[in-house]
Amino acid sequence: METFNWPIKPGMKTDFSPRIKEAQFGDGYAQRSPDGINHQLRKINVMLSLKPQIADEALLFLAKHGGYKSFIFQPIKSNKSITVICKKWSSDKKTLKTEISAEFEEVII
Repeated sequence: METFNWPIKPGMKTDFSPRIKEAQFGDGYAQRSPDGINHQLRKINVMLSLKPQIADEALLFLAKHGGYKSFIFQPIKSNKSITVICKKWSSDKKTLKTEISAEFEEVII
């Protein structure tokens, strides 16, 4: 499995949205439980600012994985790598740098 090795800008945002099963009963009562054993997977929004040639390599990497193939990513200030997919990314070519924004979704393989 390939690894995403491009430098991430500081300040990446991590979203948590646990999957929950919920059954509604009368009088407003609801029963909730986790939806599976891996119900708390993260979504990590990353930003990169790279020289155009390097940015093209990063964009090619994301395109090659096509939103469905997983790859390895190590979040900033973390000792542990995670497996992610990237279904959504964008780029903004500036004069000297290309800005890339991407959303990595943690997956279990």
